[in-house]
Amino acid sequence: MKAEERVQLLRSVPELVGLRDAARHFDEVRVAAGEMLAEEGALCHHYLVVAEGTLQTQRRGQTGELGPGDSIGFSAMRSRGVNPAGVVALTEARVLVM
Repeated sequence: MKAEERVQLLRSVPELVGLRDAARHFDEVRVAAGEMLAEEGALCHHYLVVAEGTLQTQRRGQTGELGPGDSIGFSAMRSRGVNPAGVVALTEARVLVM
């Protein structure tokens, strides 16, 4: 992903509006389908922004999907809380991780 593409994606994420230079705090990670990115209820260490692909969330038996531009974990990471949901890659994906 080119630097300008990363900046444009991150500018579209509601939690990051108003934060200057947020892109430099993110690493781009490629994940395989089936790879677990977060365990529901475990201490949250990362904020994830989907760049490509589809992730599945699992919370209290309910599932949902995250696609490009969607994010998860901002509040939990900021407050040093727990992951609000489990997250697994449904497809091969690229994720920006803080």
